[in-house]
Amino acid sequence: MNRNGFTLIEVVVALLIMGIASTLMISFFNSGVVDSGDPLASLEDNYTVVRAAEMLHADYRAALEADPDQSMARYIGGDLSALVTDPPDVVYTGEYVDFSEPDANRQVREVAASGPTIYVKARVTKRHSSLVTLMGN
Repeated sequence: MNRNGFTLIEVVVALLIMGIASTLMISFFNSGVVDSGDPLASLEDNYTVVRAAEMLHADYRAALEADPDQSMARYIGGDLSALVTDPPDVVYTGEYVDFSEPDANRQVREVAASGPTIYVKARVTKRHSSLVTLMGN
């Protein structure tokens, strides 16, 4: 007797394996398609943050040229968005900062500003991108 072909159990097992494999592949490709724009969005945020920091520096330079004795107090506070409004959804913060005297290893560390200081540490943030810059007279 000639028995060519597959048994019903072999066909069911093959279909079951193909179903599991296709489910895994669909979930893998779906997450790849859904999250494929994340690197581009992150790059766009980085570009926006750099552009916003440049705009903040341009505002600072213009104010310094107009009045060399200007107070840096306008760059201190929770939100500096009134100074630079061009890039949307960007958060600007500023605080006075000073630096310690170099130690024996020539290391300088950031300390809380006390008395007259000439440095402002500005942070520009958009979503997960952040840039810290120093401005001084």
